[in-house]
Amino acid sequence: TEYTTAPQNTSTTPTTTSSTTAAMSLFSFCDSDSSPTLDSSLGFTVVAQGRQCNDAPTRLAAAFRSDEVLVELLGLDVRSCLQACMERASCQAVFAWHINLASEFRCRLLAPVDQGEVVTTATYSLSLVKQ
Repeated sequence: TEYTTAPQNTSTTPTTTSSTTAAMSLFSFCDSDSSPTLDSSLGFTVVAQGRQCNDAPTRLAAAFRSDEVLVELLGLDVRSCLQACMERASCQAVFAWHINLASEFRCRLLAPVDQGEVVTTATYSLSLVKQ
């Protein structure tokens, strides 16, 4: 598994990529219906939501299978994570998560996965697949 930190901002305008900002982006999906579609230009559908959204949290089973994780990116927000997946032809799904709300936001780009295979989880997370 390859671990990469997001590129640093070199402009004079500050950019926030803190775990608090990323955590809020995970929470923004909780009020949607069970299978919301993100901005159609990104082409992803939420297939599972972690503990930030409900009492029966789930995630893609492939999220922790080392043979299906293409790369793990640190310090991105959800939108940047999805864009990173769009830039890789082999990426078919995204697992965006925090170990806990105080931890750094993590984004795992996943190889082709069975979209229907979800498992219970204790993570603060979103599982998304390309449409």
